[in-house]
Formats: sequence, C-alpha cells, structure tokens
Amino acid sequence: MTTTEVADIVVVGFGGAGAAAAITAHDHGASVLVLEKAEDGGGSTGVSGGNIRLINDTGGAVEHFSALVGAGTPRESVEAYVAGLGELIGWLAECGAELVPHDQYSDQALAVVRPGSAFPDVPHAEALGSRVQVARAPGVTGGEAIWEVLSRNVIKRDIPVRYHARVERLCWNDSHDRIVGVEVRNGRSTRRVEARRGVVLACGGFNYGHDVHRDLFGTELPAYSRPDRNTGDGIRLAQDVGASIWHLTAIAARFGYKFPEYEAGFTCQPPAQGLFVTDQDGRRYFDEAGVDMHAAGRCMLERDTKTGRLRRIPSYLIFDETTRLAGPICVITSGNNRGFEWSEDNSAEVERGWIQRAGTLAELATKLGIPPANLERTAAVYNETAVAGGDEFGRRPEFMEPLAPPFYGVALYPVLLNTQGGPRRNARAEILDVRGRPIPGLYGAGELGSMWGPLYPGAGNLSEALITGRNAVRSALG
Repeated sequence: MTTTEVADIVVVGFGGAGAAAAITAHDHGASVLVLEKAEDGGGSTGVSGGNIRLINDTGGAVEHFSALVGAGTPRESVEAYVAGLGELIGWLAECGAELVPHDQYSDQALAVVRPGSAFPDVPHAEALGSRVQVARAPGVTGGEAIWEVLSRNVIKRDIPVRYHARVERLCWNDSHDRIVGVEVRNGRSTRRVEARRGVVLACGGFNYGHDVHRDLFGTELPAYSRPDRNTGDGIRLAQDVGASIWHLTAIAARFGYKFPEYEAGFTCQPPAQGLFVTDQDGRRYFDEAGVDMHAAGRCMLERDTKTGRLRRIPSYLIFDETTRLAGPICVITSGNNRGFEWSEDNSAEVERGWIQRAGTLAELATKLGIPPANLERTAAVYNETAVAGGDEFGRRPEFMEPLAPPFYGVALYPVLLNTQGGPRRNARAEILDVRGRPIPGLYGAGELGSMWGPLYPGAGNLSEALITGRNAVRSALG
C-alpha cells in the first residue's frame, strides 16, 4: 500500500481531545497530521456544555474522583487527571481563551444540576470547585465557544487536517511490535499514513454505535450529538490490535425525548413541578427532582429480573395543564437539534402527536399503553403526598404540585450526552493490551476509553479530553 503522508504524530479524530493533542505536538516541535472522517471537526466538544472543572483541594479531589470511578480505574490515572486540571486553565489562557465562571445550579422538577460535584454525599465532594467556560457572545453555546478557541489554534499553527478521512486499520511495523501508522479510506481509495512517534486515537465514543448499544443495553439509545460521528470506530480499531476494553457500560445520559422525524434526541426540561415519571406499568420509581442530570441511564437501564423487560425504556412524563402552560418542556441549548423551535406552550408538539392529551388519567394511560388503574393509583398517591409531604422516593415537597385535568404524557428516554467506554489506557494515556502492557506507538484520549466509570460528577469529560490529548502526545514524544 502506498504511503502518502508521514508525520511524527498522527491524530485520529478532530474533537477537543484531537485538537489538544495536535496543538501540543506542534508546540513540542513535532510534525502532526489530524485525520477526521466527517466533513468538519468539533466532535462531542462542539455540542457539549463547554464546562471545565475547577478544584479546591488536590488531595481531596483525588479521593472523591477515586470513589466515583470505583476499583476499575487505577488511582494513578485519577492522579494524572487531577494534575492535568491544575495545568489546564493556564494552557487554555495561553491558547487565548478568556475563562469566566459558570456556576451551573438548577433545582428543577426533573433532574438537578449541582454547582460542585453531582454527588455531594460522596466523601471529599467539597474538594471540587465550580465550573468555568470560555467567554461567549449571546447565542453561542459553551461547547461552540471552546471549540472556536481550539480550532483557531490548530489553524494558526498550520496543522494539516484531512477531512472525509476514515481510518480503517492500525498498522504494525514488520516485526509486529509497534504501531507505526494507519490505513485511511477517502472515497474509493485506501492509503497508508505513517506515524514516526505515535498514533493518538481521539475519535470519540459510540453515541451512534447502535450495534454496541444492543449488545450492552439490549436496546438502542438515542443521543443528542450529530448522527454522522461517534459510531464506535475507535473501539474496533483498538480491538483489532489486541487492546483491552473498559467502561463500556458507563454513560452520561439526560432525560429526553426521541421522535421518529429526528434522528437525534431532545432535552427534557419541564418548567414547573406539576409532573411525575412512571415506568411502562404506570408506577413511579425515583425522586424526579433529586437525581443528577447525567444519571438518566442509571435510573432507566434496569431490566426486570422476572420478565426480562426494560420496563423503564421508554418511561412516561406525566404532567398537567398548569405545567404545559408554564413554558416549553424542552429547552434546546446544544446538540444536533439546536435549531428546532419548540412552541412556548407545547401546543405545536401536542398537534404533532409527540405529546398525548386526555381529559382523564384513564384515557391518557390508554393512549400511552399504560395500565389505567396503575396510573390512576400513582397519580392519587402523588397528589396526596404533594399536599401532605412524605413522598416515598424522597422528593422534596416544594418540588411537588398536584396534577389536575387535562393531563399530558410523553415518552421519555435516556438520551446520550456521551459514552465513556473504549480501549483501556494508563496514566500516560498509553493504550494497553489484554495483558495490561502498553501497545507501543498507540495512545488514547477523550471519551474513547475515558477513566469515568459508574458515576459521572459533571464537567469531567471535556476536561479529561483536553488533559489526555496533551498527555498522550507528551508520552509519545518522551
């Protein structure tokens, strides 16, 4: 196969991790080439919230993150991440980013956004600080703002980026003991790109890797991001050369909607407290106002041990006229559907048939396919506790309002923000084989093989993408 290009560092994927790797390689005096299968860059970074995590105490942050990731992630990887957080603000400033506080905090009827850790009851949560974002103009999202900074720095350095360049295979040297390049398909032709010092896999997760979804979760999950990327390519590339895989079932997902007319999902963000969520049997199963916004997947991906059903996917958001008239139940601030204009009173979505309307709970249950008696019983208990307090799931009384007719219902899904699984990597961002040994010449960055496990604290993936992109190149260059 003809070798058409040669670089010290070859970066696969042009999102936040890939851009950080490319900038770092250039600034260390190495030649670098970026390969992106899509028509443009940005990846998950461009459609993210754009938040960078600050920390108050290094040692406490290591302890807190270690508790969240569990035993599956080595402590040294957590320590490398926390050390990277300490460098990240200065590096972004060198790139020309103006960082401003972004203290996300939202007590709302469905899912909460906390200013520090998403899990304040886990020891050392106070070690985590608030969030910062790149300063942005009105109408620009946090993800778009930080991506503009990163892509501008790549352009300023004249770093070559090849679009429509799908990497199909990693290449060994003749002795089969080091990765020395990649095979790239562009249209009908395949060529070889040589990497003198290393290949960095920064090609994202599997938001649209539906074959992986079916194997892991028993169903396909919708996602907020663009459908033409994040299809799990990096997992297949790494497996092909004997990489170990980890954290495949770790995901960050919000409560959201999925409608047939749109491939990507929509955010669920009701404006008032007159609501509850049920499973397919018409029963509530969690504190709607107390769960972290990233944890929808944890709540909903539970299989019934007697029937085998995923009876929480879909679930159903049940609300009343007061909540409908309070404002849109969907706020689109990022993601692939950002240009969609959801009606202020949700009436257009009722007309579309996305939201079902009924004069009685029994009628609504029939439309949604829920047992009517169960939904009526659930609503009666909810209304009673909304007045008297003492909710069985611990929902605070100030976030409960009784429901009155007419009633509305819409199917609810865990909609992926991003996935965490992929090739296992160590603290140096070296990808490991199935025996735990680094595969020479191969490195990983970003959400492809993220360190995050069962619990995700918020503002962690973007920070990790930039840190591991930088660490991967520094390891490759020695």
